[in-house]
Amino acid sequence: MTADLYVVDLFDPAGDLVWTWRLDDPAAGTEAAREDRIQPHGLVILESGDVVINGVAESKILARYDRCSIPVWSLNSYYHHLMSRDEVKGIWSWLTEGRDAYSQNQFMVRFDPETGQELERISAIKDLVQAHPENQAILNLPSYYFEGERRPWERRDTDLLHTNDVEALPAALADKFPGFQPGDLLVSFRNYSMIAVIDRITHKIKWRMQGPWIHQHDPDFTEDGRISVFNNNFTAPYERRSNIITVDPQTMQTQTLFESPETVFFSDRMGEHQSLPGGILHITVPHEGRVIEIDPKTDELVFEYNNRVLKGHNAHIANSVWLPEEYFNDDPKSFACPG
Repeated sequence: MTADLYVVDLFDPAGDLVWTWRLDDPAAGTEAAREDRIQPHGLVILESGDVVINGVAESKILARYDRCSIPVWSLNSYYHHLMSRDEVKGIWSWLTEGRDAYSQNQFMVRFDPETGQELERISAIKDLVQAHPENQAILNLPSYYFEGERRPWERRDTDLLHTNDVEALPAALADKFPGFQPGDLLVSFRNYSMIAVIDRITHKIKWRMQGPWIHQHDPDFTEDGRISVFNNNFTAPYERRSNIITVDPQTMQTQTLFESPETVFFSDRMGEHQSLPGGILHITVPHEGRVIEIDPKTDELVFEYNNRVLKGHNAHIANSVWLPEEYFNDDPKSFACPG
């Protein structure tokens, strides 16, 4: 594939294509340089009509494009996986300073979408593991693992955590989560099948749960005081069924959503979900190339989009987001570009 094939499409409520952003970055220079930046993952759409993307795996990029697909700013580092906005409009992402997105030298970073300037940084090694014996015990990562003498098989760049999401608890939801504070960070450690809430100031792990999800993505705080999780269900070569699991962090009681055969979906990697007004769940199923919406109250599939590129074949969808009709500053149908 070439970078020219990666786009962000905007559809209106009737399903008509309204606008397209092309993610072939002219700032990347040569075709060889572009090959290092062709796998977008995280996506944030701004009210101005600009989009912010980052990469995954070997894709070194964090960039903002205007509505005409021209880079506003672009950073050439391993920013990766899902991004989330906080209530003061900063954006959170994971960043690694290793050989690719999967080394251990991980950081939660908050940056300004206007400029790309970094506003906050929390190190998974220094701030989470080495600073707190309790965190070391939870993650089974003694501080010596990252320094000094180690056995030959204890590789410094082994992908132990596979961090893939971080989001801050909004103040509007804080009263639904006793024991948590506004700004506390909900993170996902995929290779541990663990989600955790981290104190924004002390960096201690306040709460965590390992499973029943397997290699999960996209944990979210919800309005009913639960945390919902996209369960990739990595054992699914046998079962081939992902799902959404919710958990009450106070009682640790879990619930698996959707039991109808009509709502089966599967993606062994990536994946995202979003709660819509009225309780409908908007779900991105990357490796099926589908976006679906399901009513949890009835188990009914109420919407489906297939990224059809050939007869009987869907192309990959890294990310999707539902936006309210009045989201943009200007009507997207009025968007225009020179030439």
